Amino acid sequence: MKREETLAGRLSRLRSAIEEAGLDGFLVTGADPVRYLTGFAWGHHGYLVVTGERAVLVVRPTEYQEAQEEAQGVGVVLGQGTSGAEQAAAEALRGSGRVGFDPGALSFSNWECLGRLVSPGTELVSRGELLAELRAVKEPGEIESIRQAAGIYDRALEEVVPKLTVGMTELEITARLEYACRLAGAEGFWFPSIVASGPRSALPHGLGTARRVGPGEPLVIDMGPIFGGVPSDATRTVFVQPPGPAIREVYAVVLGAQQAALEVLREGVPCSEVDRAARRVIDAAGYGEHFNHPVGHGVGGPPVVGPDVDRPLIAGMVITVEPGIYLPGRGGVRIEDTVAITSGGCEVLHRYPKTLTVAGNSTDDRQGVSDN
Repeated sequence: MKREETLAGRLSRLRSAIEEAGLDGFLVTGADPVRYLTGFAWGHHGYLVVTGERAVLVVRPTEYQEAQEEAQGVGVVLGQGTSGAEQAAAEALRGSGRVGFDPGALSFSNWECLGRLVSPGTELVSRGELLAELRAVKEPGEIESIRQAAGIYDRALEEVVPKLTVGMTELEITARLEYACRLAGAEGFWFPSIVASGPRSALPHGLGTARRVGPGEPLVIDMGPIFGGVPSDATRTVFVQPPGPAIREVYAVVLGAQQAALEVLREGVPCSEVDRAARRVIDAAGYGEHFNHPVGHGVGGPPVVGPDVDRPLIAGMVITVEPGIYLPGRGGVRIEDTVAITSGGCEVLHRYPKTLTVAGNSTDDRQGVSDN
């Protein structure tokens, strides 16, 4: 399908969702949703106004030329001055009644400003889930871009991990990995890269520091390179020099938990069942209190794959599967893949090994994992 047809289809689905929700329009904010709907890759400071009759992209002078060249299926309007973008967006909404917006992607100050500028009778209604649901099920082209993004992560680790040595800092390793991702085609990163070693690997979101990696310590590498406007999200825990038996045990439990979750993945399975499958393995090994987050989440949309989420998975959803064990003061292990849901199972989009890896060399006591 041509790019223009894909974008037109997305706008059409959004308009249908707007109508079904009893709204007169939607105010789209944030770089990711603006790119998703228009193809314009820089929408941090703009607004996309979508109603039944029109779609108007409001940008500031620094983005105007690029938006005219890249945006598809929308009119591009220039907003100048301190509140010029808000004034232009309010003008595009004139005559609309209830207008949805995502409160997670609109600052309070901008919301206040828009509230003062919209015409009487226009009401801004918090409906962030409407746009999120639109992105829950991926198009084939999106899944292919996510597959490419996953390959970038894999190639970066293939390039960098064999060269890791004791004494490298987490920041240096982060720089090497991100550089390798960029060389492999990454457009950016979905979140700040997580590179945490030793006791800091027990921090699920531990960003890189000047700490130097010690021998046998776990090194958690969690990155989300973007390709084609969509990200992957993966984690591997590797080692510089062989680890001791205690962390080997933790690694084996996490690996078994991820495999258990992958084995139940398929269309129609509730998210809670996927979480329980991984949690049972970790609980049985006595580490239940140290697995403190849902087993996964959607990539670029719902769902949360957690213990209290009974929503069934749908073919075309792309989620992460990322069990972990985090032992405060000692270290942690997480293993994560981006996974596409299919009618008969799932496709794991990453190919970097999940066997226990020491500076690029898998140990002899491998535990094989077969992807669904």
